[in-house]
Amino acid sequence: TKVRAIEVELTIKSEKRLEEIVYDLAANKRYSAIWYFLPEHIYPAVVKVIRTLPSDSRKRFALYTLKGEIYATKPATQAR
Repeated sequence: TKVRAIEVELTIKSEKRLEEIVYDLAANKRYSAIWYFLPEHIYPAVVKVIRTLPSDSRKRFALYTLKGEIYATKPATQAR
């Protein structure tokens, strides 16, 4: 059975809090995928944190707009 985490980010968090959230999601190996829904103005901050993860963790993240559209670029899966 595939288990997906769904995170919705509506407000900008401190960098430390955002790191805690992303790292906790990435550390949970039960999640085969992590779906992150967020507005465009928060996207760069989330991508910045995801890029600090090892590649096997990064590839589990999929970033979506609040309307459910996947972001066109996939910087979260690119190497640092």
